Amino acid sequence: LAKAIFNQICDRFEGSSCLLNIKEASRQSDGSTQLNGLVYLQKQLLSDIFKTKNFDFCNVDKGKILIKKRITGKKVLIVLDDADDMKQLQALAAGNSEWLGPGSRIIATTRDEQLLTLLGVDKKYKVEKLNCSESLRLFSLHTFKIDHPTNGYLKLSIDAVDHAKGHPLALEVLSSILKGKSTVSEWKCELKKLQKNPHEKIKKILRLSYESLDRPTKEIFLDIACFFIDMKKDHAIKILDGCDFFPDSGISILIQRSLVTIDIEMKLRMHDLI
Repeated sequence: LAKAIFNQICDRFEGSSCLLNIKEASRQSDGSTQLNGLVYLQKQLLSDIFKTKNFDFCNVDKGKILIKKRITGKKVLIVLDDADDMKQLQALAAGNSEWLGPGSRIIATTRDEQLLTLLGVDKKYKVEKLNCSESLRLFSLHTFKIDHPTNGYLKLSIDAVDHAKGHPLALEVLSSILKGKSTVSEWKCELKKLQKNPHEKIKKILRLSYESLDRPTKEIFLDIACFFIDMKKDHAIKILDGCDFFPDSGISILIQRSLVTIDIEMKLRMHDLI
């Protein structure tokens, strides 16, 4: 969604940069540490905006200084996708952007709503899961390059969409798996396999938020997943409180990370893929 918005409006700005999968990129790019990854992302941001790779610095603080110096007063669009740490956002021009030119926009996406609160953003928007029609259209665009399934693949496409349960990244992964299959029988075989064992890429997507939790919150998440789905929130808190898991705080964190939701009846819910 962030990439789609970027593509629609980027030509209205003097410069623009769309940095995807920041959480993963900050840990993997140019080494295993977050600081090396952030330097890489800072250079990418500057390269995108100024269309050159001639930026020489080796630490995050120098990168922050150079970013501020070079884009002060410029009307820029910056998209920061899937951040999970305030240091990432601050290193990439978010949080203290008064020096940006009039009309500038910074769009940040995260699974952790608390980050946006700490950042003091102007507006928040919660992305809901896609409905069946939206999911089928997105899956078709990725798989068939048109907005509907080709002849003979409607039922199979609906089955694939049902497996993703409205998760856009899961739909994209499923598309990448299935569009390489040339026959209906291959599609059927692959879908049966996925129903028994989700693809590694899908499990990796869902694992990212879980792995960033502390141990007590992980325990709360696992207890909810195994025992408390469809249970009233207050009832679950009473049970978890007896285990010294600090459930009020833990459940709040899980909701902020989009790992748990509360329905209109105040019952605990979780995405079906989880």
